[in-house]
Amino acid sequence: MKIVQLLARIEGSGVTRYVIELNKGLKANGHDVEVIYVKAHEKPQMTNYTQDIPFAVEYDYSEDTVKHLNEADLVIVNSIMEKKADEKYRNLWMDLVMNKITTKKAIVCNDHNVLGFAAYYGPLLHNKEFWLSFDKIISFSPFGKVVLKIALACGQEEFDKRFVHMIHPYTFSADDKTKWIPATEKLRRITYLGRHAIFKDPERLLRGRDKFHANDYELEMRGIKRTINVSTIPDLLYSFDENGNRMPSKACIMANDKKWRLANNIALDDLMIDTPREKGWCYVFDAYKREEGMYCVSKSAFGCDFYHLKDDNCYGDDMEYAVFEMIQMGTIPMLDWNAGNACHMYDENTVRTNESMLELGVGIFLKKDLSNIDECIAQMNELMDDPAKYDEMRNKIYDAFVANCNPKSITNKLIEDIFA
Repeated sequence: MKIVQLLARIEGSGVTRYVIELNKGLKANGHDVEVIYVKAHEKPQMTNYTQDIPFAVEYDYSEDTVKHLNEADLVIVNSIMEKKADEKYRNLWMDLVMNKITTKKAIVCNDHNVLGFAAYYGPLLHNKEFWLSFDKIISFSPFGKVVLKIALACGQEEFDKRFVHMIHPYTFSADDKTKWIPATEKLRRITYLGRHAIFKDPERLLRGRDKFHANDYELEMRGIKRTINVSTIPDLLYSFDENGNRMPSKACIMANDKKWRLANNIALDDLMIDTPREKGWCYVFDAYKREEGMYCVSKSAFGCDFYHLKDDNCYGDDMEYAVFEMIQMGTIPMLDWNAGNACHMYDENTVRTNESMLELGVGIFLKKDLSNIDECIAQMNELMDDPAKYDEMRNKIYDAFVANCNPKSITNKLIEDIFA
């Protein structure tokens, strides 16, 4: 089958990783797959497609492009044109995907937050004609806030005909375990890996820092950019006095700060994996290259991602790619308790099992209010004190997620659902 993945906006995030992993899975099933992106701005785009997805090819909006797309058996729109695109190209894109692509077409919606969706894409959620122009709408859960808005625009009956459940494929490698850091050499460290977002709750590390530090765990966050939203979070970039006045953070060291590095004789390109840490502080690093981030987390005994949604029905059994990356690198994940309780695992044939991640024990699950932090730390201490138990647990987690994320099976089911 000839399949085109059509991109209008892509960046170094889970959206990009889904495009890549979906591409791998489709190709593994023998499909002829092409990734195409189209212009959004008169000037060259900020995003470097050739770096993020080196096999992506740029096309224009010509009739030849339309003909090429319609020769495919399926076009999957993997990203939506952002509202800040040049009006000319946004109009061309809307016309292309709504009217000119007449072959089977599906659109992927990776978004959870309604306000975030509106900030990127404008009033598109309310555009009935746009959503009904697609044969299928692929997303995590029919109960997600963004998806509920789409259903409202479409009408529930028409939406139900189109909804396809997204399951994240991920390609683990046959030699992953041969590259794992021995349990005896793991750093007594918890690494948050990923960008900052409210629903990822990286500051949970800070809320629990006293107990983590009391048990000699080093804390770090990798991927936290200095944004306006991040600057308002207490004790992350800054601390605040009782009058709301800003002062240097009392909990975190900005480890990418040039002045701080020069003062401490640390090279600007040093990943600081083995650099001695000052006790009682969380070291915060800026954005990272994927391979470097994965290498950093491989050295840590534990990696964390506190992906948490207010409604358990919204998860759709999907976890974030950062979690898969930690597991691939042989690091035990610390996850949100609600997510672990809500998300069920799938077998190698993409059949949903009767057990959640929490029930299977495929991670350490910390509650948002930290009410079970003592229990979690006791479990961590036991693993650190017994390398054999650490190895047993990370092997169990790894094997469970290899089955859960089976790219061939997941993409095969996706195609079946799209053409159902």
